[in-house]
Amino acid sequence: MIMPKKKAVLGIIISLFIALLVAMYLLGGFLPVFGRLIAKTKLNSYKDGIAEVRYDFINNYYLGSDSNGNQYKYYLGKNTIYDPVYDDLMRETIDKQYQSFLESCPFDSVVFPSEGDAYTTLDAKDHSKSYVKLYLISVYDAVHLNEEDTKLRMCEILGELCRHIDCNITAIQYRYNNLDGMYEMDCDFDDKPIMSRDLKAYIEKSEHDEQDIIYIQWKKEHEEKSSK
Repeated sequence: MIMPKKKAVLGIIISLFIALLVAMYLLGGFLPVFGRLIAKTKLNSYKDGIAEVRYDFINNYYLGSDSNGNQYKYYLGKNTIYDPVYDDLMRETIDKQYQSFLESCPFDSVVFPSEGDAYTTLDAKDHSKSYVKLYLISVYDAVHLNEEDTKLRMCEILGELCRHIDCNITAIQYRYNNLDGMYEMDCDFDDKPIMSRDLKAYIEKSEHDEQDIIYIQWKKEHEEKSSK
């Protein structure tokens, strides 16, 4: 029979162990032993012949390889698969649609990146479903706007872009700069489209001491032009 004191200590140890497992799963998508088995099963349901599976502790995903050396990623926390071939095809498609957006863009004062960039994963349960993270970095808008109007403008630009890109955009990293500051939106809604949310709540303005040298130089050049 286990003594009350020993029983209490055992209970604490078990609780701590369970808490550790939950923390590893929530923070890094990692489960000892079971996670690797789950990843191997999910990856083989997508692509036959995945023999070797290991966990990448730096990037928080399981990495599987087939006999030809092709590699696939499995994200346990999101239950999604990354296939580099499929991702490349999606990048090409998205960039074509992004170029169409640039050609018809109604925002004359805005300078956008020359290419569209994205990262696409597949639902591990239903491979017909895909989730796209869109990268819209280094957007420069030569206008003066207060913080509230800036947030509205960012959402207006993003809404117009999403009307041109025909895919399930569920996450975005978006950096916008105008003559009154640097702003960033970085959010991920798992399997829900980003345009289904009030995105203004996810926009943050950088502090003055966080402004990078490229932005400072760009702002200086435009202020010098306007003063002439």
